[in-house]
Amino acid sequence: MLQTIPMDQIAYSARDDIYLRMHVLLTQDKQSWDAWGRGVSECGLGAVKSYEEFFALGHNIQLNGVKEPIIVQKIENKYYIEDGADRTAIARILGHNVIPANVVNFQQCGTPSVYLMTPRQGIPISHDPSGVRINEVFKYISDTAKQKVAGIVKISLIHELQMALWSYQHNGTFRLKNKIRRFGRGNFYQSLDGIVDGQRHTGERIKAYKLLDILNKDQDVLDMGAACGFMSLAISDHVKSVHCVEGSSELINMGIVANSYFMKDNITFEATNFHDFKTDKKYDVILALALHGWLDWEITFDIFVDRILDLLSKNGYIVFETHSISDDNPEFEVEKKIDMFKKYCDIIHEGYFTEGYIHEQPHRCKDRMRRKYLIFKKR
Repeated sequence: MLQTIPMDQIAYSARDDIYLRMHVLLTQDKQSWDAWGRGVSECGLGAVKSYEEFFALGHNIQLNGVKEPIIVQKIENKYYIEDGADRTAIARILGHNVIPANVVNFQQCGTPSVYLMTPRQGIPISHDPSGVRINEVFKYISDTAKQKVAGIVKISLIHELQMALWSYQHNGTFRLKNKIRRFGRGNFYQSLDGIVDGQRHTGERIKAYKLLDILNKDQDVLDMGAACGFMSLAISDHVKSVHCVEGSSELINMGIVANSYFMKDNITFEATNFHDFKTDKKYDVILALALHGWLDWEITFDIFVDRILDLLSKNGYIVFETHSISDDNPEFEVEKKIDMFKKYCDIIHEGYFTEGYIHEQPHRCKDRMRRKYLIFKKR
């Protein structure tokens, strides 16, 4: 069925060869194109256009647009390319927002092809990690070129995250106490270290809270009120699994977009509110970071504590963070709230964190955006 599909819904994460084509177009790297063609030929995957033919196609599409539809298979909310990688790469470089495509099904084409420069987990369609399309077909491409291709992948992720941020800024609002609220003050609420900056620095918070001291590979983690999910992505390598729960579907979509780059197969995302989250599972670690203040129009703090404790396994950890504590924005009855946890938990670690400045002595912290954090262990 012929359709016009959005370029940003194509599953680029499964096709490193498209990023390679983009690299060649941007840098006119004939050596890498020839190396790619040699690998394709030796792996018995057919033949690629000559370097001159590829650029001639690019010039034609620049003048006339994509006339021959690509072939894709839609799986969930993504389109996987069956045919047309050259046209897709060219259209993406030229900034096309849509592309004509014939959408087929599994019965017509089988499982879509996956091309990866290095094996990685998290690809949502089945593929043989030892197959020739994984690494082998790219074997003649230099390490320097591969690094440049990886740079294009990163830039592509940044672009997709910026689009997700734009969607959140225009659609991702919610009403709290009769006021429209947004996180991030026009930026990402959390940083995705090495990719994008944010209002709150993910790496500094992990270091300040000494999270890695309590995490291990046997733990299931619940990030309640996960926002962009960037904190969960940052700790996912240190635990068995992470489940991100966030009431804003636009916010949690940023985490989904980011994970299309990182391909973490032990992290899941759920767009639901705290009070609507249902599970029988018990978690070894629960992150409740500056969450409770967004719930106090629905539930009291003691109910919040009971709910968190009910989700926590025996001897599990709670990572709790207050909202901003300052003269003009005091956290109401902080110590009373902490005492509610202390009825059932021991404090393992506590301190104060100020955005851009970390110190465990509260008198050394600036007032603005100073928060208290505690790690509790359930008795």
